Amino acid sequence: EVNENTDICGLIVRPDILDSVKLSDHIKGLVLSDNPRKTYFELHNKLSLSADYNPSQGGTIIGKNRSISPTANVDSTGVDFGDNVIIEEFVRVKAPCVIGNNSFIHAGAIIGGDGFGFKRYSDYVLDVVHYGLVEIGENVIIWENDTIHKAVYPWDKTLISDWCRIGAQTHIDHGAKLKEFVEVCARCIVSGRVQLGKHVFIGPGSIISNRIQTGNEAKVLIGSVVTQDVPAGIIVSGNFAIEHDKHMERVKADSKMVFR
Repeated sequence: EVNENTDICGLIVRPDILDSVKLSDHIKGLVLSDNPRKTYFELHNKLSLSADYNPSQGGTIIGKNRSISPTANVDSTGVDFGDNVIIEEFVRVKAPCVIGNNSFIHAGAIIGGDGFGFKRYSDYVLDVVHYGLVEIGENVIIWENDTIHKAVYPWDKTLISDWCRIGAQTHIDHGAKLKEFVEVCARCIVSGRVQLGKHVFIGPGSIISNRIQTGNEAKVLIGSVVTQDVPAGIIVSGNFAIEHDKHMERVKADSKMVFR
């Protein structure tokens, strides 16, 4: 697999498997490490200081007809606001971040915080540097006290696409990508690298586990815990979430309650 992937130019490998790895036209070098994953993220953190890997940000750009509360805190570089953007009281916007035209960020939201990413070892914890983009599309509304974390890598982004609605006290983690017209109700958690299709609905208090994907027009009902992909158009509920009709059959079979 490695030899077939021409995007790979180097490998970090354990010494005990060195004999099974071969250099090729595109794999130019090897790094030996007893813990390749640890070495990888140590390298990642060091590269965060390099302009070649993590380009410096230009000055913040503020569009026309914007309304930004004097109590909001916006980085002086690396932020790009479109036209007619509204930023309410005590909002924090960290670079790099793009917010599209006509979007509204309600009070207390934090845009661009570092994600919950670290590697635990026997003698210390390695916190992973985050310096990817947060991109918020046009006509998006972010409600009070939402937190949206930036992606890990400089070529990646956390994406809230056009016309999305994110309810109060919701968390969107690093690298998550929400397509157009997604509705996420209050007090939800959308974990890292989740991908939600167009017109997806996430009910109040739901949790979407990391790397989950949903198809277009899927629905996750109130209080669900989603641990597997949801196909397009399917409605799920429960903890752990399954198709809603099957969940209700199970609830009725297990319950002494009278349903009317």
